[in-house]
Amino acid sequence: MMQRPFIAPLVVTTLAALALGNVASGNAAFAVATPRAVEDLSFDHISFSVSEPAKAAAWYVKNLGAAPDGTAGVAFGSVRFRFRQAAAAGPSAGSVIDHLGFGFTSLAAKVDAWRAAGIAPIATPQNAGGLQSTWFQDPWGVRLELLQDERPGLHHVHLLATDRKATLNWLTNSLGGARVSGSGLEMLTFGALSIAVLEVSQPPVGSASSVIDHLGWTTANVDDAAAVLKRSGVTFTIEPRTTGNLRMAFIEGPNQLRVEVLQR
Repeated sequence: MMQRPFIAPLVVTTLAALALGNVASGNAAFAVATPRAVEDLSFDHISFSVSEPAKAAAWYVKNLGAAPDGTAGVAFGSVRFRFRQAAAAGPSAGSVIDHLGFGFTSLAAKVDAWRAAGIAPIATPQNAGGLQSTWFQDPWGVRLELLQDERPGLHHVHLLATDRKATLNWLTNSLGGARVSGSGLEMLTFGALSIAVLEVSQPPVGSASSVIDHLGWTTANVDDAAAVLKRSGVTFTIEPRTTGNLRMAFIEGPNQLRVEVLQR
């Protein structure tokens, strides 16, 4: 099994502070929409492999303010979290989808509340470039970064890459989004979701082996989308097929990033 690279929370937070601080202040940062291979793709969900899907959903409702979405899912605005049954999945730290960030208007109050509930941080709180954050892990191994932010809720998904530029190019060329540039770190926005990419020296573990299994986008017609993506050289790990009442396919990005394209 590939060894998971250790990414110190301080390093990730420092880079995030440089970029997110610039985005918030409007200094040395800009957002540019990038043409994509399939024009109607919209970000839809994050999928998790956990031992107890219903309990995981309830945990995110109780502790992170998610809205219930069925018996084994939650939603943060338009972004869905889908929890599926899996016997054993590795922790997210060190995988290509390393962690999730959540914003709170009072980080200190949230940290105190979690401590009182027996949820202990896994690293010393950070304050880098004015961005305050504290690190936790949920009961199923998902690494969580809690941030002081004026906009509460799901803040970002953080990817690891051995070639950050290649990953950013793959995401924008295949899936679109608005590219935000700042000092030290670049981010992409897909509607309500922001994705950050951190370059690492060791290859991260593929997402199919991690508790955060994949990211999902929707399209009006999976077969049409697949034809366009194939012409762009995108690798398919599962060809378009119908499962139940859903038409879907899976593609693979850099560092074995697993992506579902779903017809809805």
